[in-house]
Amino acid sequence: MLLSCQSNENSKLSFHVQQLHSSFLILDDVMDGGKVRRGKPSWHLHRSASVYAVNDAFMIQQATMDVLEAYFRNLPIYNDLISYFNEAVYRVTMGEHIDLCSNYNKEIDNMEIFNMSRLDDIALNKSSFYTFKLPIFVALFLVNNGQNMATTELHQFCIELGRLMIVQDDYMDVYGCVKVTGKNGRDIQEGKSTWLAVTALQRCNSAQLSIFKEYYGSNDLEHVQRIKQLYDELKLPDVYEQYELKMYKRLLHRISEV
Repeated sequence: MLLSCQSNENSKLSFHVQQLHSSFLILDDVMDGGKVRRGKPSWHLHRSASVYAVNDAFMIQQATMDVLEAYFRNLPIYNDLISYFNEAVYRVTMGEHIDLCSNYNKEIDNMEIFNMSRLDDIALNKSSFYTFKLPIFVALFLVNNGQNMATTELHQFCIELGRLMIVQDDYMDVYGCVKVTGKNGRDIQEGKSTWLAVTALQRCNSAQLSIFKEYYGSNDLEHVQRIKQLYDELKLPDVYEQYELKMYKRLLHRISEV
């Protein structure tokens, strides 16, 4: 009977996490001008949605909180549960803010914002908390002595997993296939501060740097292709594979520690 109750509560929590996730994806596509999400037109492109998609996203978030209250308010975990969800909402909002403020502007040549420290801030806030810490830590509420497992080490594991996810997402935005990723890549066109862009700048000579500044952040397909060519010249796919393997081994080590 106890296992049945826990399974039911686990299903509800999983649904609420996915619900919150959906609201963030709707808003992210609106802010980034995304046209494809999971192989289908982004929600704000539907004729019936348009700019109302923003309000739809907030309605989904509020519905998530309301249903959490309906199912869990009489349980001792409720306050901590709401705290984790609120933390996820706050963090992803901060991450989106930093991300939106990190685009390259050719007119003011704000190349100094393209650094790994800023990328870590984006990954920490935009990905680590709601994608990994939230589902993992709320799941521990349903495990005997689960709260004792919510350690600093587990928190750090979620942070690094979020960092790896952002790097993978940046890479797939340029080198991924839309049919596989279900998302159209626009990081180059929008002048995004990404792992590929920052890594490229670390490896550029003066001539390559001039090319980057000239073509990055342009919607012209020839300019986009020139940036992709620059990435290939700098052997960024090889650098990415080495980075991903290093992170994978480090995460395995953290798993063994936890």
